[in-house]
Amino acid sequence: MTTRKIFLLFILSTAFMSCNMGVETDAVKRLEETIKDKELYNQEFIENADILRNQLRLCIDDNKRWEIASLLYTEYHSYDIDSAFVYSDRMVLTASTPEQKMIAAGSQVSCLCALRMYSSAEKILNSIDTTGFDNNLRKAYYNAHISYYTALGNEFNTDDAIADQYIRRRYFYQEKLYSLPTLTKQEKKYMKGKQLMLEERYDEALDSLHK
Repeated sequence: MTTRKIFLLFILSTAFMSCNMGVETDAVKRLEETIKDKELYNQEFIENADILRNQLRLCIDDNKRWEIASLLYTEYHSYDIDSAFVYSDRMVLTASTPEQKMIAAGSQVSCLCALRMYSSAEKILNSIDTTGFDNNLRKAYYNAHISYYTALGNEFNTDDAIADQYIRRRYFYQEKLYSLPTLTKQEKKYMKGKQLMLEERYDEALDSLHK
C-alpha cells in the first residue's frame, strides 16, 4: 500500500474533524508518533482487553454482557480477527433486542469476510428477517451487505466480470444506505469520501473529506 493510500485511510478515520491543511500536517505527525509508540499502545490494548474480559466473566446481566462483548469485538477487530469472531459469537448468544441481533449478525459477517468464509457470511445475511425494521436497523443491515460485497469485490478483483457484479451489488446497498433520512450530513460526507476511495479517485476523496 502506498504512503498516499495510508494517509487517506488515516484521514477517513478522523473524517468528522474540521479538515484543513494544518490539520493534515498534524494528523501525519500524530500518525508517525503513534507508529513510534507501537509497543506502548500494544500494552495498553492488552491491559484494556483484560479488564473487559474480566468484566464479561463476572457479569450476569445479558444486556450488559452484550455491551461488553461488543466492546471486545470492536477492540479486537483490527488486532486479531479470530478473537473478534469469538466475541461476535458472544454478541449473538446474549442479544435480546432486534437492534442487538442485527448488529451481532453484522459483526459476524464482517469477521467471516475477513476470514474469507464468504459462504458462511452469505448464510447469515440471508437468514436476517427485516420485518419491522426501522431506519436504524436498516442502516446496520445495509452496512453488513456493503461489507460483504466489498470483500467479494476485492477477492475477485482480477476477474473483471465477477468483480463488476459484486461492485454493482455494493452500489445498490450504498444507495439504499445513502437514502436513509436518519443519516447526518457528516455521515453522508464520510460515505462519499469512502466511496471515492473505493473507486481509487483519491484526490476527489480528499477534497470531499475536506468539506
